[in-house]
Amino acid sequence: MKTVGSPPALANNIRKLRKKQHLSLDDLSRRSGVSKAMLSQIEGDKVNPTIATVWKIACGLGLDLQELLQVDETGRFDIHRRDRAVVLDYDEGRCRIQVVAPHRFVENQEIYIIHLQQGGILISEPHFPQTEELLTVLSGKMEVVSGEHCKELEAWDSAHYNADVRHSIKNLGQETASAYMLVKFKRGQ
Repeated sequence: MKTVGSPPALANNIRKLRKKQHLSLDDLSRRSGVSKAMLSQIEGDKVNPTIATVWKIACGLGLDLQELLQVDETGRFDIHRRDRAVVLDYDEGRCRIQVVAPHRFVENQEIYIIHLQQGGILISEPHFPQTEELLTVLSGKMEVVSGEHCKELEAWDSAHYNADVRHSIKNLGQETASAYMLVKFKRGQ
């Protein structure tokens, strides 16, 4: 006879993940479409929600259902393989952006690897108020413009700048230049 293990600590997981994102029950209710009263009962381990309700809560938290049900208390260890990465092309293919951050980060930060071919440029319109970018050049030479500021960077130089103004990154060299970029959004935007 096969034994069935205990169910995941759903109530605790939802409460922990909600608090980690600094969300109130009202906030999660608005995001998920699950009533505040139901969320309170679920977090209090007083009801056994349907799969559809748990899925709505996971979506409201920006998680996969599996992430919400995860029992492992030893910490997260995710692998994102390069052959499954999202890659975006701009500037007629002279700018290639590889999305590095998992989708659950998207609410307040994004992480990219940027490859600019000779003459390639990434021009960005202003992001949400108080958005910042941190760019570290991995190879080559780049020009970073943020509003009225303009600086040249070489390999392993970094720039931290406002991204709530028009900004751009341009390859100044003859070879492909690469950079690591972190985009940080302020909460509540």
